[in-house]
Amino acid sequence: MRVDEGLRCEIVAAVKAIEKASAAEVVVTVVPRSAAYWDVTLGAALAASLLLQAVVGFFLEDIGALQAALDSAVLAILVVGLVRLSVLERLLLPRRMAARRVEAAAESAFCRQGIYRTRAHIGVLVYLSLLERRAIFLPDDGVAHALPAEALASVRTQAAAIFAGPDPRAALLNLLDHLRRLGAQHLAASKDKVNELPDEPVTR
Repeated sequence: MRVDEGLRCEIVAAVKAIEKASAAEVVVTVVPRSAAYWDVTLGAALAASLLLQAVVGFFLEDIGALQAALDSAVLAILVVGLVRLSVLERLLLPRRMAARRVEAAAESAFCRQGIYRTRAHIGVLVYLSLLERRAIFLPDDGVAHALPAEALASVRTQAAAIFAGPDPRAALLNLLDHLRRLGAQHLAASKDKVNELPDEPVTR
C-alpha cells in the first residue's frame, strides 16, 4: 500500500466529508514503520553468525579461527542487509513486540501532531504502519464519550482489520466512511465549527 496522488485525494475527500457531517477532526497518518527494530535485525545477524561458527566447529575443523571469524562477520553483514531490504523483517517481528511499538508510535503521533489540542477534544487519529501491517483508531475523549461503546468497539475492530484483507486502500476508505456515518449520528457539527486539524494525510 502506497499513498499515491490518487489515494491522497481520496483520503482528503473522505476526511472533509467526515468533518462536514460531524464535529470530529480526523487525521490519517501512514508511516513506513513504527520503530527501527534494530534489536530484531541484529539478533538475526547474531544468530546466523553463531550458527555458522557452530557448523564450522563441528564439521569444518580444518578452517582456521580467523577465517571462521571473518566469514561470520561477512554473513552477519549480509543478514542485516537481507533483513532490512526484504519481507524477512516483517516475518521476524514478534507479534506482541510489533503491536506494542505500533501502539506507542500511534500515541506519540497523536501528541506530536497536536490532535489532542482541539477545543472540544474531538480529534481522531487513524494510524497505519506499513511494515507491521497494523492500523489503529485513536480518538480523543470527546469522540470516545460521544460514540456508544459498541460503535467505538466496531470502529477499532474495523481499523485493526485494514491489513487483513486483499485491499487495504479500500478498507481504509470504508473505515473513513463508517466514521462519517457514526459522526453524523452521534457527534453533529456545530454551525460555528472551524477546521482545526489538516485534512491532508501525514506520511512521515
